[in-house]
Amino acid sequence: MIGSRDSIWINTEAGGEITQVFSLCRKLKQKYPGYNLLVSTHKYDAYLLAHKIAGIDYVFFSPWDITWVVRKVLKRIDPVLLIASEIVTAPVLFREASRLGIKTFLCSGFMSKNLDDNQILKRAMALQFYKWLDFVGVKQKIDKEGFEKLGCPAESVKLLGDLKYDVTKIRVLGKSRQEWLEEFGLDVRCKVLLGASIHPGEDRFLIDAFALLRQQDPEFRLIIAPRFNHFINKIESYLRKQGYSYVKRTELTRKGDCQETVIIIDTFGELAYLYAAASYAVIGSSIYPADPLGGHNVIEPMVNGVPFFFGSHMLKASEVVNELKKCWRGLEIYSQRDLARNILELDNNEVLKEKIKTKLNDIVGRHKNSAENHVKFIEHLLSGADV
Repeated sequence: MIGSRDSIWINTEAGGEITQVFSLCRKLKQKYPGYNLLVSTHKYDAYLLAHKIAGIDYVFFSPWDITWVVRKVLKRIDPVLLIASEIVTAPVLFREASRLGIKTFLCSGFMSKNLDDNQILKRAMALQFYKWLDFVGVKQKIDKEGFEKLGCPAESVKLLGDLKYDVTKIRVLGKSRQEWLEEFGLDVRCKVLLGASIHPGEDRFLIDAFALLRQQDPEFRLIIAPRFNHFINKIESYLRKQGYSYVKRTELTRKGDCQETVIIIDTFGELAYLYAAASYAVIGSSIYPADPLGGHNVIEPMVNGVPFFFGSHMLKASEVVNELKKCWRGLEIYSQRDLARNILELDNNEVLKEKIKTKLNDIVGRHKNSAENHVKFIEHLLSGADV
């Protein structure tokens, strides 16, 4: 039962935050095998994904973020530590936890690129969520400065690294390129362009660019991973209009060799591992941004060593992409023709390709100990020692 032993509770926003705490959960369970490890989220897909993470004892939906509800749940669970991942979207939960004397911690914290003005944190900022955090573990120095600017004491904000750079979950759950190609019924010699977390408008951009690419190199196949499954109908409609054969991911298990030119991913939680199948990737929300920050996760392709292309809207990952553009400016694209031409150029230049892959590995390596850093800090926090 939850109340029979000490509990650590991690409350998350959605799937992106769930994937960030994969190694954190595993390492916490190794460190505290006698504790309950709880994860909550208010997204159904994230709820399903969390069940796949080893070490978690209970997964449940986050309580409504209103005072009487969260106080009831907090008193029932009585955790020794309440953790949020990257951002806090349940400010009342953390406020009431603090008032009840429960320690609170934000891991892999993000507070830069004017995030405090973003709609996703509008309610949390209004309720001054940062006042109810005992400590914040941040990704980068710029995030530490962001929290201090909000009024968090400098000594409470610790530079612990970015949990998104977690290679463990991919090594544990991932497959090799050959295994993915076999599962998809694709020839080992084929080249794969992966559109990752693609939004409406970007699907047509990607498909049109792919048409230009196939004119020059018919060995290419396209895998489209839409940001949300309800985007799939429009993708199918445009593929039919352009005369492309396609198959959905969930239909592949019933087929032999895949004869279709395009595969649509209609599952949840696989994208981080699918990069292993890709020769090249395109980052969604970078061509037509879905929010003011623009650009989805660039760390997963980097961990997999996959060169990726992006549009001009990459504010969230500006440090990374600026570094990559110094390596080769062709990774930033502005048109369908740009994308097709630059993929072909890179595909025919092994020296440049290796240079880019080396840079990807270098960037990932800087954050390789982030999970360990967070666990060590939590150990000090729970021990009551000075942190």
